[in-house]
Amino acid sequence: MMKYREFLAQDMKSSVWSGGTTTEIAISPEGAEYAQRDFTWRVSTATVELDESNFTLLPDYERLIASVDGVMLLSHEGNSGLAAPDSHTAPGGCAVPGFGNASEVRIDPISTVYRFDGGAKTHCVGRASDLNLMLRKGRAEGKMEFVRLGERVKFRLGPDETALIYSISGKWARMYEYNDPADAEIEFFAEDGDYALFRISIVRE
Repeated sequence: MMKYREFLAQDMKSSVWSGGTTTEIAISPEGAEYAQRDFTWRVSTATVELDESNFTLLPDYERLIASVDGVMLLSHEGNSGLAAPDSHTAPGGCAVPGFGNASEVRIDPISTVYRFDGGAKTHCVGRASDLNLMLRKGRAEGKMEFVRLGERVKFRLGPDETALIYSISGKWARMYEYNDPADAEIEFFAEDGDYALFRISIVRE
């Protein structure tokens, strides 16, 4: 079985953002700092504790977001950076007060995965707990999906690829990194709850 590193809840760093708290699950390269914006990719969870909030601008990053508890309605000023969800179909757009003709996208819990430009001015309506994947533009690519209770996933890691499996209820994670083509297969069964699966690749010049 492929080796992995485990991250436990008590070892994860938490901090405050303008709308709630955020907890860093994993960051690359190791030792990078979110505040310094010197990371290639970052996986985190956050709480949105206000009825309405504005996301932190991250112009050098592409973002993927999903809710694990609560519904979020996201909009971008002037539709800047608006993109289709990675999974499921976004409902029809409608006007959002304060954002002109912007459309809003409904993020349903453990369902929608939404990809957008981190540099877009993003407004959130609704309180929720969410998951985030941040990818440095031009240096990392990735995706996020849910593995529901009773589901099994099986795949092979490619060179320069990392996989991270996060237990939503247990709040722990396992990170798998490619080392050897003979030992690159991952098989996982969600026997005790729902999980999020992140797959991240480094872009080589």
